[in-house]
Amino acid sequence: MEKEDASGFGRDTCYFGSRQSERFLRVYNMRGPTRLEVEYKGKRAALVASEILKEEVDKWFSISISHLLDFIDIEASWWKEFTGDTERAYAKLHSSKEKSFEKKREWLLKQVSPTFAAVKEVTNGEIIFEMLDEGERRMYRNHPDLIALVRLMK
Repeated sequence: MEKEDASGFGRDTCYFGSRQSERFLRVYNMRGPTRLEVEYKGKRAALVASEILKEEVDKWFSISISHLLDFIDIEASWWKEFTGDTERAYAKLHSSKEKSFEKKREWLLKQVSPTFAAVKEVTNGEIIFEMLDEGERRMYRNHPDLIALVRLMK
């Protein structure tokens, strides 16, 4: 079959990402018009599928494009024509470390903070420095990872 641009026979394929990653993009012109395929895996696939399938069929294309724009955006007129005015989805998957941090934070705020506030009153604030010293001395192995993660999220 002749290529779309009439440059001869054969095919061209371009890949973005890795087949092992959660997103993989393939563009090719084998057997007909040029095709663009996005492959999602794992939690990313579940997220995209749930967003698409909860909407009416006429919205599927724009939802798909919004998730594609989360992965790749190209400064070219043909790309702008293809994606139109669609905005990125800004879809975020939360890692187990992020969830772990959030759980610890919620526990501190709901369970510890009332007692902490009362003890702070009694000790004129000295408990704050005692807790920081003791906490830094006894931090578990995963706490530095949580600290680094939170710094990256800011």
